[in-house]
Amino acid sequence: MWVGQTGQLLCTQGEKTSIYKLPERSAFPKTDLKFDLEGNLYISTRKQVYRLPSAQLESPQKARFELIYRFHEVGVFGSTNMLVDRSGLLWIGTNGHGLKKYNPGNPRFHLFLSGKSPRRILPDPQGRVWA
Repeated sequence: MWVGQTGQLLCTQGEKTSIYKLPERSAFPKTDLKFDLEGNLYISTRKQVYRLPSAQLESPQKARFELIYRFHEVGVFGSTNMLVDRSGLLWIGTNGHGLKKYNPGNPRFHLFLSGKSPRRILPDPQGRVWA
């Protein structure tokens, strides 16, 4: 079980709990966690989005978080929630900055619903993404 906390992640397996320190301490305790199809872990801390490769999930000492996005706007909560769809795309709902789509194979972000604040991102049985 993975749990996001302010500045860290906890991973509990049976009786053992490991602590993964995030590279930057966010002032916001909300953290969203999503695994992709290859087992990589995406972590959202409201102002940053990180990726932790699956090969580094085994040990906190080997964990090297990759910053994939930073919200630079002052006074704005960036990420509100995330979804990894069945094709492996990462969708990031934001607070006032629309819906961002990230393709790990072509690491650029595409913006949808500019100026909106999607609070939920859900897939349907046909693989479509609803915000």
